Amino acid sequence: MLLSLISFQASAQFKTDSTEHYLLNFSVPDMPAFKALGADPSNLLRPSDIQKFALSLSPFYSNSPGVIPRNFAVEFSPGKLASKNWTLEDYGKRKFWYNSSFSIGAIVDSGNVSSKLAVGYRFSIVRKKDDLLLNAAKRRAVFVAQQQAQLALREFKNNWIIIVHKEVPPAERAQYGVEHDKEFWDFAENKAEAYLKENPDTALQASYDAFKKGYDTDKKKYYAAVDDLIEKFKSEHWNATRLDGAIAWVGQSRDSLIKNTGFASFNTWLTWALGIGKNSQLLLGGSFSLPRSEFKDSTFINATVNVRYYLGTSGFRGFAETQFKYQNYDNLEKSLLFNFGTEFRVAKSIWIVAEAGIDNYLKEKDPFSAFIASINLRYGFNQVMK
Repeated sequence: MLLSLISFQASAQFKTDSTEHYLLNFSVPDMPAFKALGADPSNLLRPSDIQKFALSLSPFYSNSPGVIPRNFAVEFSPGKLASKNWTLEDYGKRKFWYNSSFSIGAIVDSGNVSSKLAVGYRFSIVRKKDDLLLNAAKRRAVFVAQQQAQLALREFKNNWIIIVHKEVPPAERAQYGVEHDKEFWDFAENKAEAYLKENPDTALQASYDAFKKGYDTDKKKYYAAVDDLIEKFKSEHWNATRLDGAIAWVGQSRDSLIKNTGFASFNTWLTWALGIGKNSQLLLGGSFSLPRSEFKDSTFINATVNVRYYLGTSGFRGFAETQFKYQNYDNLEKSLLFNFGTEFRVAKSIWIVAEAGIDNYLKEKDPFSAFIASINLRYGFNQVMK
C-alpha cells in the first residue's frame, strides 16, 4: 500500500547521480603555465580531460643523462574540487567551470635569467556524445546494477515522510520528498538508527533494514558497473573531438626573489582535436605570444602552428608532429620541428611522455639543426572517491 502512495522521480533513486562517480583519468593534459615557460620544444597544447589536480615534472631526460627535475608545474580545477556533492543536473549548469583549470609553473636557470614563473588558465569544450556526464545513454547501463534496491529505497523514503514527518499532508508528500532529498539521505546514512532507538516503529524499522541490506549490496554492484563503464568509455572516447584554449602570464627574474619578478610574456593557445576512427586523433593547434620588448618603439610577436597525429589506445599511443615557429627577435627568426614520441600510462594516475626530434632553425645566416629529446612525468588525481 505504501508503495502506491508516492511515485518518486530521479531524486529518490539510488544515489548515483553524483559527478564524483564519473571522473575520468585520461592522459594528463599539457599545462599552459608549463608551455609558456618554453620548457618543451613543442608549443602544442595537448587537449585531454581536465584533472582535479595534476603535476608535471620535467625533464627526467633532456639531451643528456637522467637529471633531477628542476622545472615543474601544478594544475588544479576549482570546479572539479568543488563538485564532490554536485549532481548531474548541477553539472549541466556549471560544465564550463567544471572543465576549466588553473596552473602554476616554474623553471630554474633559463638562459640569462635565474628563474621564470608562469600562471595559466585553460578550458575544454567537448561534444555532448563525448561527455560521459551528459551522455545518459552511456550511463544507463549502470542503473541495472541498482534496480533491485529501488523498491526497498522507495518504501523506506515513503515511511520516512509518513512516520517521521507525519505533519506533511498526503497531497504534498511527493513534492516534499523531492525538495528534502538531501535531508532524507542524511537521515538514512547518519540518523536512522539513533531515531529508531528513541522512537521504535515496526514499519519504519522493517523498511530501513530492507533498504540498508539492499543499499550496501547494491552499492558494490554499482561501483563495479561504473568502473566497467569508465574503462569502456575511455577506450572508445580517448580520441574524442574537442576544443581546448588557454592563456598564460609569464614573469622572469634575474635572481631567485619572487618580489623582483617582472613581466616576460603573455601567451595564448587554441587546439582542435579531431577523432579519427577508434585508434587515432589529429591535433591542429596554434599559439601566439607577446614577449616583453626592450624597445618602446617595437612590438614582438611569436607564433607557432602545429599538426600532430596520434595512433594507439587509451593507455598507450605514439605520435608524429611538425611545428612551424616564427619569432622576430633573438636572431632565431623561424624554425621547423619534426617530433616523434609516445604517451603511456604506468599506473592508474601516472603518465610518461617521451619524445625526440630535430629542430631546424631556418635563419637567413648560418641555419642549423638541433637534436631534441626529453622524458616527462605527469601525475593526475581524478579518481572516483568511494
